[in-house]
Amino acid sequence: MANNQEMALDSQRIVTEVQNQTLDPPLDRLVEEYNDRIGIRDEYLWKWLARSFPFVTLDSVPDERVDHVCTHKTILSMYVTLVDDLADNFRDAESFREASKIPFEQEYADFERDDVRTDYLKFLQEVWDTTESLLEATERESEFRPFFEFDLRQSLNAMDYERLANDNPEMMNTAEMMQYTPHNMVMLAAADIDLMNSPSVDRDELSQIRESVYRGQQLVRISNWTSTWEREIAEGDFTSAIFTKAIARGLLSMEELEGLREGEDSLDPELFASRFKQHGLESELLDQWDLKYSTLRSEVPDADSVDLKDFIDGVETVRKYHMASKGYK
Repeated sequence: MANNQEMALDSQRIVTEVQNQTLDPPLDRLVEEYNDRIGIRDEYLWKWLARSFPFVTLDSVPDERVDHVCTHKTILSMYVTLVDDLADNFRDAESFREASKIPFEQEYADFERDDVRTDYLKFLQEVWDTTESLLEATERESEFRPFFEFDLRQSLNAMDYERLANDNPEMMNTAEMMQYTPHNMVMLAAADIDLMNSPSVDRDELSQIRESVYRGQQLVRISNWTSTWEREIAEGDFTSAIFTKAIARGLLSMEELEGLREGEDSLDPELFASRFKQHGLESELLDQWDLKYSTLRSEVPDADSVDLKDFIDGVETVRKYHMASKGYK
């Protein structure tokens, strides 16, 4: 009992920390505009990101730059979240495709088409323009820009996979979920921003850095799944390994999935959440997290210009912030 009380107190402390998190410029302005113009996500999400990013910021970033870099990464995450909402919440394939073109100057995004959300896309352009201006101001932007663009494309591809899977749930399986969707956590692109802001990081250690961040990103994806899946039942977003496991074991039929998505009165999301918990689906994912984390901790590659064990420790802290924030983001 005392253990549970301590966990509850720790969770409440985390929630309070997030709620009290200040948003630095220019993020504060973008959040205000988001609330006025879009307003789907609770402000807690942006504060959660701003509070969590320092834990997984590479220690090669000088201390005096960390706050600025984390603000930059939160704005990047705002762009990714807005694009993701087009795919998952609105199921708007046409707007999603135009939104995915915005970061790449060689691609033309058409906001004036009759079949897209013009105002939404215009705000997305503002968010990206802010991200871009911060990128161009970094010391090593040109050096790491190719990696950043590649990693961002993987994040967009992950969202496209989730869009396709939501439209065609019969294709969903756990293997592909684990392969594609961790990129939705945008941690590799965020690490590229760290590298752009790291004067002394050794480019020859890029292999070790990317391996650690890639594997850490998989862990963060599992943490995200286990902290949001109950909300996603009610939203009709079934792109989580919880649901692929449920389908594979006969705990969720395609007919029930479609009914939940359509909001049929006869299907109670809470009953399905209880069913999945009783069959240990969330516990299995948490056990999978523990095993992957233990393996990663024992295999952290050596690097002299960045402390990768510190980064992996941060991934564990982010898990705590995910679990404490169930129902808030």
